[in-house]
Amino acid sequence: MKNKSKKSEALKILKDCLEASTSHGIPSILRNENLFLKIMWTLFFLLSSGYCIYGLINGFKSYFSFDVNTVLKFYRTSEIEFPTITICNKHNFNFKNTTPQAMLDNLKYLKKQALSFDSFMLNSTDTMTMIRDVYYFIDYGMNQFNISSEAVRNIGYSMKDMLLNCRFNDIKCSEDDFEYVSIMGFGNCYKFNSGKNSNLTEIGIKKISFSGRNNGLRLELFTGQRSIQNDISISDGVHIFISNSSKNFFSEREGFGLSVGALTDVRLSQIFNEKLPNPYGNCILEVTNPNSHESFLFTLTIKYQGIYEQRICLLLCFQKYIIDNYKCYEPTLPNYSKGSKYCEYGPRNKAFSDFYLYKSKECLNECPPECNYVEFNVQLSHTQFPSIFYSDLLIQHDKLLGNVRNFSSYEQLRSSTLAVNIYYDDIGYTTVVEVVAKTFEQFFGEVGGFLGLCIGISLLSVIEVLEIIFKIAFVYLRKENNPKLSIFPVKN
Repeated sequence: MKNKSKKSEALKILKDCLEASTSHGIPSILRNENLFLKIMWTLFFLLSSGYCIYGLINGFKSYFSFDVNTVLKFYRTSEIEFPTITICNKHNFNFKNTTPQAMLDNLKYLKKQALSFDSFMLNSTDTMTMIRDVYYFIDYGMNQFNISSEAVRNIGYSMKDMLLNCRFNDIKCSEDDFEYVSIMGFGNCYKFNSGKNSNLTEIGIKKISFSGRNNGLRLELFTGQRSIQNDISISDGVHIFISNSSKNFFSEREGFGLSVGALTDVRLSQIFNEKLPNPYGNCILEVTNPNSHESFLFTLTIKYQGIYEQRICLLLCFQKYIIDNYKCYEPTLPNYSKGSKYCEYGPRNKAFSDFYLYKSKECLNECPPECNYVEFNVQLSHTQFPSIFYSDLLIQHDKLLGNVRNFSSYEQLRSSTLAVNIYYDDIGYTTVVEVVAKTFEQFFGEVGGFLGLCIGISLLSVIEVLEIIFKIAFVYLRKENNPKLSIFPVKN
C-alpha cells in the first residue's frame, strides 16, 4: 500500500508539472477533457515532434561532417615582397671555357650512344616511349660523370656569361645581385632576391610599390652557342622557378621553361592559403614539429630541410621506394641515403613505371598538405625576340666589349638569346581562407530553434525536467517515519 501511494503521488507530481510546462502541446493534451480536442492536440504534437527530430538529425549530421567554407579576399597594399626568381641555363656546359678533354670525349660517346635508336627500339612500343628512354639514358649518363660541384660551376655558364641586360624596378642590376646555386638536372642556377648576393652577403628581400613590367625584373639573357659535336641538351633556353625566399630545394618537375628567340611576359599574383586542420581536414599546422604527424617521411622531410613541405615529402616518398626496392637512388630527387649509388638506366626506368602504377597514392597518407602556404599564379605571354634592329644593337655592343659572345647575325641571336619580364599585375595579394561552415554557436542555436519552433522547449525547460526528477526522487526517498515531510507547503 505504501509503494502504491508513493506511485500515485509521483504520477500526480508528473501530471501537475506537465500541465504547467512551458512546452507546447503536452499541457493542452492533459488539460482537455474533450476527446476530439485531445486527439487533435496529440496528432499535431506527434507531427511537430517528428519534424523536430528530422531537423535535429540533419543538424547533427551537418555539424559533425566538419564542412568548411572557402573565403576569398583581395587586399591591396602599399608595397609587396617580390618573389625569389631562380634561373637555370638548359645548356649545362659552356664550351668556350677550358673544358677537360676527358669530359668532351665522354659527351661525344654519350651523344653517339643516344643516337643509336636501335638499342632503344627493342624495348619501346612507340616513338614517344623510345624518346623517353633516350632522355633517361642521357640523364643517367650525365650522372655517371661524377662531376664535383666546383667542376660543375667552372664548366657551366656563369651569370656574367649569360647576363645581357638586367633591370629591377627600372634600376640597373648586375650579376652581383644573383646568388649561385647548383640544382641537380640543371647545373649552374642563379637566384635573384634570395636575400643574398653573389658573395652570399645578406642584403634583405626586395619589395616593390608599383605594378607593371617596368617595375618588376627585366632580363635579357644569352644561353650559349650550340656545339654540334658535344651538345646533348634536350632544348634551348632557360628554366625558371618562382618561389618565396624560404624555399631551398627545387626539382626539375617544377617551374617552367622559356625558349630562346622570344620575349616572355610573366604576370604574377600572390595567393596566401590557410586551411583548417583536423577534424576539418588532414593538413598540418605545425610544420617544424616532427611530432605533429606520425610518419617516417614527415619526420624525414623536416630533418632534411628544417621545415615540412608536402612537395618535398612526396619526392622523398618516391626516393624511399627506389632505395628500398632497387638499392640505388634517383639523383634528381632529394637523397637521404648517402651510402646508396646512382640508379642505372634499367632499374630507374622500371622504378618510374612501377611507382606511379602501384605506390604513388600511398604517399599521400604519409605526406599530408600544409595548412598555410604561399603560391604564385603565373600567366605567360610571348613575342618574338630580338627584332632585326635590336639584334644589330646587340651585335654592335658585343663588338665594343671585344666579341665576348661572338654575335654575328640575326639568326644566331635568335637561337641563343631570350628576354623575360617578371612583374606583378597588381600590388596586393589574395587570401584563400577556410572557415568553419557551422560553428558550435550556430549549431546550438539551430537545435534551440527547432525545439522552440516545434514543441516550444527552451533552455529553461531543462530546469522543469530537473524539477520533476527532484520531486519524484524526494517522494521515494522520504523516510516512512516522517510522513509529514513534504516538498509541498503544508496548510494549517
